[in-house]
Amino acid sequence: MSTALSGVPRQDRARDLSGWAPPLGGAGRLALILLVGAVAFLPFLLVGRFPSQDGPAHVQTASSFALLQAGQAPVSALFMVVNDPGPTNNLAPWLLSRLLEWLPPARAEWALALAEVALLLAAVLFGLRQMRGRLADAALGVLLCAPVLLYMGSHSLVLAMAFGFAALAFAARHLETGRAAEALGFLAASVLACAGNIQAAIPILAAVLGGLGGSLAWRRLRGGRLRPARTEISLALATLPLIGLVLVYKLVLGGAEFGVPLWWPQRAASALLLRGDVAWFWYSDWMLLGLLACTLWALAAWWLLRGAEAVTPASPAPWALWGGFSIAVLSMLAPTETALVPQIPMRLTPFAHYLVFLWFCGAPLPLPARRAVIGLAAAAGIGLTVTRSLGHVELAGRLAELDWAERQVPDGAVMEALRMTFLGGPFDQLPGQQIHGFRLRFGSLIHTGYGFVGRDVANLSDYQLMSDWHFFRLRPAPAVEALPGIGQADEILRAGGIPGGFAGHRAELRAATGRDIDYVLFMTQGMDVPERAKTWPPLADVLRDLEAGYERLARSAPTGLVEVWRRRDLPMR
Repeated sequence: MSTALSGVPRQDRARDLSGWAPPLGGAGRLALILLVGAVAFLPFLLVGRFPSQDGPAHVQTASSFALLQAGQAPVSALFMVVNDPGPTNNLAPWLLSRLLEWLPPARAEWALALAEVALLLAAVLFGLRQMRGRLADAALGVLLCAPVLLYMGSHSLVLAMAFGFAALAFAARHLETGRAAEALGFLAASVLACAGNIQAAIPILAAVLGGLGGSLAWRRLRGGRLRPARTEISLALATLPLIGLVLVYKLVLGGAEFGVPLWWPQRAASALLLRGDVAWFWYSDWMLLGLLACTLWALAAWWLLRGAEAVTPASPAPWALWGGFSIAVLSMLAPTETALVPQIPMRLTPFAHYLVFLWFCGAPLPLPARRAVIGLAAAAGIGLTVTRSLGHVELAGRLAELDWAERQVPDGAVMEALRMTFLGGPFDQLPGQQIHGFRLRFGSLIHTGYGFVGRDVANLSDYQLMSDWHFFRLRPAPAVEALPGIGQADEILRAGGIPGGFAGHRAELRAATGRDIDYVLFMTQGMDVPERAKTWPPLADVLRDLEAGYERLARSAPTGLVEVWRRRDLPMR
């Protein structure tokens, strides 16, 4: 009988787990497979558009980058230049560029998002296998395949998350077997995660080192020895190349500033206890996910207090749980956001929930507790499948309206977007950020881009042109870099940061480049703008300047989310 370094015979371990979780029957297995597949993929199969916030901007950036490199975008070149973001944050843009060679813009992002979900599901199933979990445990893990970061359009972070999950599964397995293959797998997956986005190194290191430290302290408190096992030492050593990679990146990045940190502890607590890392689409999702998360964290605390496996060295289940706790603490202590790094809890807590999933797969738990968790997870998964599917259909219609409006802007034009998101008042009161009254935690009608792909349209509203950003493949041209309105003029206008308002913004552009703004996409979200302007002075100022210099050409149908305005003195083409 082979024995792992944990000291528990593998046959006994497998028999122990099976005693706590009897196998499913044929019908149960089929139902579970259908549930897992539906949660992950059904919303994507209903429509060919993915409703992300930043995705359209990433799509246009990939197109403009290629046109600028080829010298085929003389108008855009007046306002933007190519940029080298360094050795990370390049994997998703490269994949998107390749997809754009074969697919229409909206379909290209849809395909990338679908591939990322497939990678996340593969990481979940890989962790299930590494921890010798039951198939039913996949009902809990598949919820990780709907991260809110995906809907934010943070494709680099989602790719990093998928490879980071795989790295943690390799780490858990290495603790039990001590094989070099798992240590190398951990290192390779970690490097791929950092290639996606270097930020993945933080939760990976926190999980590994925090899990090891927590396990050692826990064993000592329960009467065991403080001395680490050989596999724990080798896993700690496997993190050294990752630490070196972070230090090298910091040297390459130089003196970049990330902005003033801001703290809202309630957001971090929501991400942990209400599964704020998952994209909600309706109140039922919020309630079921919150009940599931609270139940799971309470069960984990009970298991620790009970002392199960406390004195067993190099056991992967305690390590995974302590790693999850470490990231949970980190997410509570870290800033909620900075000027350049938003949604920090949403970047950390998915790793905590993945580690708790690994613990759930590997820990012998009472059958009633396991059934309660899996039942809640299945209910949450069914609810997410229904609400996300309906949400994808509705939001795809909104994006189609925006795509149509963008195509009304001709080649060679200079375009600015003015968005009610920034000008129209409190974010949570705007209809574009809601589905039937429920506020989404991402904006489905914020960034433009699909309709400009393959064309030389200078889109001044691309937030990746903001001068403070250093992580994208475009930067503002030297002539306009110091202008405050480049990237998101409407947000700066709301704060009164452009002398002379929108008219002053136009004057600055003419002085710097000789070009004026030809077209404006006014993203009204179907609201009565003049009525709204009566109570919001920044909107009233912009509307006055807009009506003085432009004429409205068209309004998108059927809901009128976007209006197309053309400069009055622009020659007809």
